Amino acid sequence: MRFKLLILFSFFFVSFNHSELHSREALVSVERISKAKMSFASIESNAKAIDEIVIKSEIEGKITEIFKNEGEEVKQNEVIAVIDDIKYLAKYKSAQEKLFSMESKLKKSSLKLKRFDELFSKEIISNQEYDEALYDHNSSLSDFNSLLEELKQAKIELDNCYIKSPFNGIVSNKYINVGEFVSKDSKIVEITNNEKIEIPLYVPKNYLPFINEGDQVEVKLSGGRKYFSKIGKIVRKIDKSLGTFLVKIYILEKNDIISGEDVVVKLSIKPPINSFKVNKDSVNNEDGKKIIFKVKNNKVYPIEIVIVDLQDNYYIATGKIKENDIIVVDGNESLRPQQPIKILRYLK
Repeated sequence: MRFKLLILFSFFFVSFNHSELHSREALVSVERISKAKMSFASIESNAKAIDEIVIKSEIEGKITEIFKNEGEEVKQNEVIAVIDDIKYLAKYKSAQEKLFSMESKLKKSSLKLKRFDELFSKEIISNQEYDEALYDHNSSLSDFNSLLEELKQAKIELDNCYIKSPFNGIVSNKYINVGEFVSKDSKIVEITNNEKIEIPLYVPKNYLPFINEGDQVEVKLSGGRKYFSKIGKIVRKIDKSLGTFLVKIYILEKNDIISGEDVVVKLSIKPPINSFKVNKDSVNNEDGKKIIFKVKNNKVYPIEIVIVDLQDNYYIATGKIKENDIIVVDGNESLRPQQPIKILRYLK
């Protein structure tokens, strides 16, 4: 009998204590939820000239002249350097002479074929005689076309003796000197046009949903220089090893940016619709879920949220919350659903 009374007493004591704990007021600090606003992310990168090329030799030969050095401006199609053209000029003239000779032969065969065509129609000449004239003409035409291609190739090689700039810019690198022998594919010069600039940005993947092509950006450089542009291209592919995606900024108006110069690009990060700022300290991790405690009528109620971004000491989150909701920021570690609370202070 005493054993049964002891069990009942113990059960009553535990139940009483559980009820007491459940009804005991928790002392907490709270904060009001505010609407998420646009934030900014600054990302470092390097400027890159859109028009930049290393010109390589298309032929072999000795450098006989150089007209431009590093840092000097060049115009489109301006000659920068010359490769000795003696053998290429001779080859071109030889191809010309062969073509002129074959052109004369082709004209004769064409006239003969025309005459034989009339004679054949009048049955004055035989089938064999006409076929021979047709064969001679076609053979001459084929030889003429082959020589014409030979002349074109010789002209290309002769033109390649004169190294020209494909666009306006500066000589950013020079790889040769007068008197040096260059082979095919040897580097001659590098030409850079700084008037058109591309800035590649490697942006953290969590920003992908919040930026768009056409969004305004600010580009900062040394010496307080600043330019405004837009996001030109977003490459929607995540680099898994880096956790980033590629964004390209273009500056196409007149500028003093130098290719390779360090830049800092300020991106505008737009928050999702119906998202709110939630203090980091208010969030509990429970079974893989993010839980906050919302205060209503001096009691707390757990609310699950989804975190989409982090701004300083605040999460940007969505869920069944709204602006000015009061949530527990301090003292939330051991709260239970519908537990009474006593607010010690408002943090915000």
